[in-house]
Amino acid sequence: MGKMVSIEGLNKFRSKLKNLTYRSGPAVERGLKRGALQIFREAQQEVPVDEGNLKGSGFVRQTAGRGLSAEFTIGYTASYAVYVHENLDAAHGAEYNTKYEAERTKYSAKLRDEKGRFLKGSGEKTVTASKYKKRGENQKAKFLEDPARRNIPAVVKFVQEEVVGAIKKI
Repeated sequence: MGKMVSIEGLNKFRSKLKNLTYRSGPAVERGLKRGALQIFREAQQEVPVDEGNLKGSGFVRQTAGRGLSAEFTIGYTASYAVYVHENLDAAHGAEYNTKYEAERTKYSAKLRDEKGRFLKGSGEKTVTASKYKKRGENQKAKFLEDPARRNIPAVVKFVQEEVVGAIKKI
């Protein structure tokens, strides 16, 4: 008959392993959320802005699961968001500023007095003043896709940091 072997610390190890599984799910969720917020932050810097409706419609939401199965969605709800995102022919950012410099100067001078204030009763003010105003240099199409692609390593790093932090607490 064989001799019984007892491994010292096995119960303690099992307890730690159970704790690790319990803690790693929320840690993964936190890391994914940090990653989604990082992508959104960069997308907000690149989204083309005219009146601000598109930029203001941006969101980050947890759309499925909890813990290890958590999913986050980053997007824009403006009806024309997909069109702006996919239209690679439109001028945005620095390209837009260069393209419309002459019009911006012409209309700006026409609508302002010698002190730079808008003229009262200028019927063109609302249309032309915003139409050719200077845009942010980084604005472009693919304002969501490019930050998502660039930040894949950052998302992995955030998840790793959160899981390692959870393990250290055990």
